[in-house]
Amino acid sequence: MIRNLLFFCVLIALLLFSAGRSDYWQGWLLIVVMAVQIVVTILQSSGYTSLAAERIKPGPGIKWWDKGFMALYFPLSMSIFVVGGLDAGRFGWTHGLPLWVYPVSVVVYGASFAFTRWAMQTNRWFSSVVRIQTERDQQVVWEGPYRFVRHPGYTGIIVSFVSAPFILGSLWALVPAGAGALLLIARTALEDTALQSEPAGYMEYAGKVKYRLLPGVW
Repeated sequence: MIRNLLFFCVLIALLLFSAGRSDYWQGWLLIVVMAVQIVVTILQSSGYTSLAAERIKPGPGIKWWDKGFMALYFPLSMSIFVVGGLDAGRFGWTHGLPLWVYPVSVVVYGASFAFTRWAMQTNRWFSSVVRIQTERDQQVVWEGPYRFVRHPGYTGIIVSFVSAPFILGSLWALVPAGAGALLLIARTALEDTALQSEPAGYMEYAGKVKYRLLPGVW
């Protein structure tokens, strides 16, 4: 709860400081959407203490390349809000989006969050890092969204990355959002390769659920 609230305060400060004004309504729209997201996360996490503990303080065995990913991921995700605030809030590089874009983007963002939460609630080994959780007897998950793609959490996060700039009213924010999405796609490929050796049964699962992120594409 504390970590989520601190992150939320940093996000508000970054967004409004970048915008240079307090009446940047698109920024407040995203803030409200993310406030709802944080409340839902906190309420749902109360029943998943082992999952929350793993995500807050992962155990040993983090893949070396994932440490590099984590060093890039947070700055890129924050850059979406900074660039969005500078663009739509301060300088107006994007010359106004049609009003219908905003409700559609909010719905898409909400759906992506719900999809990610579905993956988290289905998979009790849903960690914030890439590691094989042998001490928690990690197993292959076949249920929920894992019936459709092998890495549904990444699918949801990528869609939220791409939809957030439209809520902010900034096309320029798609640049860091796109970079973050590409980074997540690379992480998906590396993680999928790591899972080929363990846990047991993953090769069989991959043979039946053939796509990593998007059915029919990849």
